[in-house]
Amino acid sequence: VIGRGAQLVPSTRNVGGRSVSVPMTIGEFVLIGEGAIVRAAFVGSCVQIGTRAAVGEGTVVKDGVAIEADAVVPEEAVVPPLTRARGPLATPWTMERLHESSLQEFQDDAKRCYEHVLASECLSETQQA
Repeated sequence: VIGRGAQLVPSTRNVGGRSVSVPMTIGEFVLIGEGAIVRAAFVGSCVQIGTRAAVGEGTVVKDGVAIEADAVVPEEAVVPPLTRARGPLATPWTMERLHESSLQEFQDDAKRCYEHVLASECLSETQQA
């Protein structure tokens, strides 16, 4: 589910002096909050990206990740599985490990949002929790 005003922007690579777009891969049960900007190369399954969060170009977001509202994940970062990223510059020092049950919780949240007619309302509720 993609929130209102969210942007999914493909990453680019320099190949032979030319800028080439790299396809973005997004897994299942992913929630992207309103106004978020995602330039990741890969977003795994059971991922929640918060309202107004920014995910840098070429970043790899593994399964079971929660990127909090307003967090900024830098370019080319790798966010490990079962991790919560937070803060104005989400680095390994500002990330915390999540319990394995988070995968099921994120999947249930996504299913609940898919069932709503107005996904933006559901995304707002999820990001406030």
